[in-house]
Amino acid sequence: MSNNKPKAKTFEFLSLFIMVIGAVIGSGIYMKNNELLQLTHNPIIAIISWLIVGMVCIMIVYVFIEISSATTHIGNGTVPTWAKMFINRKTASWFSIVYTVLYYPICQSLFAGALVAYFFKSINQPLSANNQLIILLVCGIVFILIFNLLNMLKPQIGRQFQIVATVFKFIPLVIALFAGFFLIGPDSSIKNGGFEGNMWSTSDFAPENFIRGFGPVLFAFDGFIYMANLQKRAKFKDVVPKSLLFGLVFVTIFYVLMAISLFMGSPDGSIVQLLTKLFAISGSENANTIANIVSNIILMFICLFGINIFSMVAINGLESDVDAKLIYTNNKHVSFVKAGIVHSIFTIFFFTFIVLMGALVPRGNWMGISTNYENWSSSHQQLGVPEYLRFTTNHILAFINTISTAISTFGFLMIGIVLIASIFNRRSNKVEVVKMKGFIPIAIIASMLLIFFVICGIITFVLPNNNEKWIDSEGFLFTIICFCLFIFVFSLFLIQEHFFKKNGLDGGFEGFISSNQRKEMDYVKE
Repeated sequence: MSNNKPKAKTFEFLSLFIMVIGAVIGSGIYMKNNELLQLTHNPIIAIISWLIVGMVCIMIVYVFIEISSATTHIGNGTVPTWAKMFINRKTASWFSIVYTVLYYPICQSLFAGALVAYFFKSINQPLSANNQLIILLVCGIVFILIFNLLNMLKPQIGRQFQIVATVFKFIPLVIALFAGFFLIGPDSSIKNGGFEGNMWSTSDFAPENFIRGFGPVLFAFDGFIYMANLQKRAKFKDVVPKSLLFGLVFVTIFYVLMAISLFMGSPDGSIVQLLTKLFAISGSENANTIANIVSNIILMFICLFGINIFSMVAINGLESDVDAKLIYTNNKHVSFVKAGIVHSIFTIFFFTFIVLMGALVPRGNWMGISTNYENWSSSHQQLGVPEYLRFTTNHILAFINTISTAISTFGFLMIGIVLIASIFNRRSNKVEVVKMKGFIPIAIIASMLLIFFVICGIITFVLPNNNEKWIDSEGFLFTIICFCLFIFVFSLFLIQEHFFKKNGLDGGFEGFISSNQRKEMDYVKE
């Protein structure tokens, strides 16, 4: 028995290590590295951003090992659940509504929209903006419903699908990681100074360029915090902190190397352009066509996995938060089916609303759905169909891309608030935790830097680019949309609080609705 124990511990460490890597590395590096370059205007700053945020996330996950120890034997390891324990129920309910109504629906909408956009690029046909909008809305909603129904009715299939995704998404990443170092040339983004109208420089280190880079990188690291609750299922609980820390260290190093490779090999820092360059290395016309199709199909599959994961997390999260008495349901448990219906309603609503805003609102050189290849090419005679499709899809999905990154930033703000509350918990001992060495200094540094990143991210989304007037920029429209979204969410919060006050809850706010199946959290206070 004693001989088998070290092997069992090693196996569990490796299993958890792989889980952390699989949960974090994914869509962020696929979809945000090019956006990061356009925001920072310097590939070197972009690489530094990956490194700095990764180091802070390593500190955060160390702190959350202590925080998550409060839910090792009871409850669920979600940010709202931890907020209920370390702060109070009202704050936790607000967090839960933000996750349920905005965070999960908008993130799933991002992947639904991107899936169709990559399809347009793979077929390489000059569809008008009006036709693109119709196809995008119909197909996006269909895929949202398919995966939500799958995770509502057959959640085990959704989990199996995600396991396949973890393996599949690494194949093009590993290829791109090595290819970039061998494909460096004058057309590489670290040397070319710009691509398709976007300009950057390796000598421009303006402070505002550093500030603009944190939002997309936070999106790429988003989700790692939920791995901190792995103690709940671990047999050898002492291996969990090591697997988390080594996992985040690996992810950070991988992201930095991946960014370097992409900037060395890709003309715009994206995997699509790097794979296109790799497949088209022979220089033949057919090779370019095949490269375009293959690279965009790979991205379509990555988007399918993104739609699935946010369906899984959203449905499970809503079911858990209702059970933790954070969402009002008149003392009734919510099944996966009901949770899936609620999530589907909000997702389809926001997907439709934000896509329509991107397509219908003229700004800059975007003339809305009247845009077609004929009138666009008249002023872009040197560019072809691929550039036209990038132009149209980027504008139609502009607000989804920005708001998804912004909502991820707000997600980190909620994590930061819980982190700060855990520092005060060391003095009050309100919540019983397993205390970690060096917790206080690491938690203070991590919380300060995280809040700084969040503030920088918000500034990036709000302020205009270059010399634009704010009222004419996408930053102004983004501010108006976000203001309306949060007014909507705050209204829901107030309505819920009214029902909580009017009708109350059986047994108060402590514990769970399914109290006969779970251990009560008698040290959690309203």
